[in-house]
Amino acid sequence: MNPHLSDDQIAEVLIGSATSATQAHLLACAPCRSKLATLRGVMGQFRMDAEEQSRAALRPIAIRHSRSRFKPLYLSLAAAGLAIVGLVVLPKDPPSQSTPLQIDTALLSQVDVQVSRSVPEALEPLSQLVISEGN
Repeated sequence: MNPHLSDDQIAEVLIGSATSATQAHLLACAPCRSKLATLRGVMGQFRMDAEEQSRAALRPIAIRHSRSRFKPLYLSLAAAGLAIVGLVVLPKDPPSQSTPLQIDTALLSQVDVQVSRSVPEALEPLSQLVISEGN
């Protein structure tokens, strides 16, 4: 039988759920106390390093956030500038639009051209070929 605490028993001590027998063993066994102290030191250092890394990773976000509080102001000024330029540059009178009668007349002209063809547009190359062979 092993006279020292197992890794599971050491882990139970670290999380605070050790049995009274495990606690009694720790009081009597210097190598197990040393192992526990080493693990606590390593875990404490890991915690401090993790916290420092977290703070370091969040610093750029905090800097970017503090600079971005003026962003809405810049966007508002840019929008106002574009609106002023648009009012000055754009013509005052809207362009004349075609009336429905003009649109209908143009459409009927296109239909008339298509209907008056002797051969549909898609078959014109074939009709040219037939005419060429007939000569």
